[in-house]
Amino acid sequence: MYQAHYDGGLRVVDVSGQLIGNLAEQRREMAVFKPFDPNGYTANASFVMNAMPWKGHILFTDFNSGLWSAKLEPKAELIP
Repeated sequence: MYQAHYDGGLRVVDVSGQLIGNLAEQRREMAVFKPFDPNGYTANASFVMNAMPWKGHILFTDFNSGLWSAKLEPKAELIP
């Protein structure tokens, strides 16, 4: 699920399987992106309003800095 979380930025949460209780405590958050822009209406302050998938990207609007696009990629494998 793509979640616009105001000053918490864009959040990607796994909602598969059985959903019981607090999702944060179940460690279901997969990714977080906070759009900081020094030239925004309020500099470096995220305020994400909407989020939606589009052609492999996640489009979201930020009240202070406009339209953004992010892409969720697989986690890189650690090589010892």
